Amino acid sequence: MPVYGMPDKVTNPTFEKDTFKLLIPKFKVFVDGEEGEQIYEIFKDIANDQIYSNIWGKKWNYAMCLAIAHYLDMNNYDRESSYSLNESKKDSGPKGFRVSETTEDKETVSYSLEDVTVAKSYTKFWNATEYGRRLITMLQSVGVPTIIVVN
Repeated sequence: MPVYGMPDKVTNPTFEKDTFKLLIPKFKVFVDGEEGEQIYEIFKDIANDQIYSNIWGKKWNYAMCLAIAHYLDMNNYDRESSYSLNESKKDSGPKGFRVSETTEDKETVSYSLEDVTVAKSYTKFWNATEYGRRLITMLQSVGVPTIIVVN
């Protein structure tokens, strides 16, 4: 069934692992390993079916990185990584937990992710990790068709 205004099959450009390692260095060590390479390829294929270059435009490479990192993070595949992100702290609760807290130098900071997540039923899966939340938030700046005519 054709959808007007959308191509029958979207063919994304080739996505390079080096781009992923550059933009998401947390998983660099893991995806360079033998097991990590295989798992990365599986999640890259899944992300490639979900992240369309014709919708994301110049943001496509970064969106692919975030989607792949989301799947890796959801499945705890950073276990072999020695890289530590200084920009974000681990949540004190389980993945997807909305209130986080961290302590540094005897000072505790609490924050709620409510204001920075998109609370829609279709975003629950993506809100489970920081990478997914970044992806959904970035999606808000992309023009996605809302009216589709099907013939």
